[in-house]
Amino acid sequence: MNRTFLWLLIALAQLLMVALVAHPILNLLTHAPSYAPGDFSCFRDNAGKLLGHLAPINAGDRCFFMYPPPFILLLAPTLLLTPPYAYTAWIIAGLAALAAAARGLGLPWRALGLALFTLPVTRGVEFGQSGLIISSLLLVSLGTKRPVAAGIAAGCLIIKPQFALLLPVCYLAERNWRALASAAATAATLLALSAVILGPRAWMHLLTAAPATATAILQMPWPQLFQAMMVSVFMSARSLHLALGPAYALQLCAGLAAAAAAWRLWSRPTEDPTARRAATLCLVLLATPYVYIYDLPALTVALAAFGLAANPDRLLVTAAFWVFLALDGFIVNAGYSPGGLFLPVIATVLLQQNGVFHPRQAQQRPIFRSHH
Repeated sequence: MNRTFLWLLIALAQLLMVALVAHPILNLLTHAPSYAPGDFSCFRDNAGKLLGHLAPINAGDRCFFMYPPPFILLLAPTLLLTPPYAYTAWIIAGLAALAAAARGLGLPWRALGLALFTLPVTRGVEFGQSGLIISSLLLVSLGTKRPVAAGIAAGCLIIKPQFALLLPVCYLAERNWRALASAAATAATLLALSAVILGPRAWMHLLTAAPATATAILQMPWPQLFQAMMVSVFMSARSLHLALGPAYALQLCAGLAAAAAAWRLWSRPTEDPTARRAATLCLVLLATPYVYIYDLPALTVALAAFGLAANPDRLLVTAAFWVFLALDGFIVNAGYSPGGLFLPVIATVLLQQNGVFHPRQAQQRPIFRSHH
């Protein structure tokens, strides 16, 4: 397909995404001296409660706190600042971490610039969410040149553990024992440290109230406001009016298929780490029922880098993903959640590009055959 047309498509999708978030972002900037978004305020307020050994806040549909205790340690420095300045520092730290992680892996600045004004990043900024930090850890965890650093990043994902489910599969398949050991040691250290600092109340909340709240959010009838930005297979199934049983069964199948694909992907050497990274991030997102669009910055950056590579067919994948991001909200408003339907298609194309379905053939394979 003509590259000029694809770049035009990407540009139009980018402009639409910018238009969608222009008003809320401008509103944030206008009220910056006296305001912090609700999600970030929920995180910060609960960090203060738990650090003071008090009960966390779960206030109706305004504040759901379901993070493991190590997440509180990450938020602790924000308590030294007033809420607006703490929010500003939180966002700057997240953007800097994402940029450092991408550049540390050799991803081009152009990929970062392309991803910066997409909905996964801007929605994270708008709500003060944790997706930027999580995405930076995911990118580092999939690096191959520094296995100990990759493992430390994977261990730090204990703060949002559903995104670390496939990383042990990848490390085991690659026989990357250093990454696996450093991940386990880091996770154990953070768990022990949080237990010492926070005491038993935080762990009681994690083991009782947090799972119940997460389950309740997933199982509420579609559509609820906080379900609208979910992009999981489970939520797509619910939006198609499947009952809870079949929806959970589909999500389980997606998770098992993602694990099997990750094993096959990482058990073979690769000459194309950019393609493997993009495919793995897609599989990571498919493995969990609890994923929002603001959890996708790592995949967005990886697909931007994937599309900028020399192979012209790759740009089509990037363009398709950009169009999905731009149209997701409109499709949700029409009554359906498209993420769990679209991400498997992107994952399949990326796995095909990595030669997973034809392991004896060359890694660099055209995504679509030319008929010229």
